[in-house]
Amino acid sequence: MTQQATVRRTFDDGTAELTVRRDTACGACRGDHCAECAQAQQLTVRARNPIGAAVGDRVTIRTDSGAVLAVAAAVYLLPIGLFFAGYAMGGVLGGGLGFLAALLFALVLNRRVKRKGGLSYEITGFAEG
Repeated sequence: MTQQATVRRTFDDGTAELTVRRDTACGACRGDHCAECAQAQQLTVRARNPIGAAVGDRVTIRTDSGAVLAVAAAVYLLPIGLFFAGYAMGGVLGGGLGFLAALLFALVLNRRVKRKGGLSYEITGFAEG
């Protein structure tokens, strides 16, 4: 997965702190023309900086798409899937328990990912424009 970011700080260890604008469901306007995109959140991440980007540079960053999809599935799909599985087996109570189990799993996964340093990002080049 690639995204564009802005370099906020650089560090002596060859990394940089970046501001990344979170992609929204509305990708057609690329974040410039609609109210949905105006609400986009910004994330701060740390990335390897092999190209020597400086503060203020617009860069392209890459992260492992598989890791992003796995986390997204755990956070969005698993709670819904376990709710319906629990509902099918035990009615509303089973659905609620399935949903809570999925939320607990997502929290444990989140802590594990953070403990391992989170998702890894790498600056791959300078952004055009």
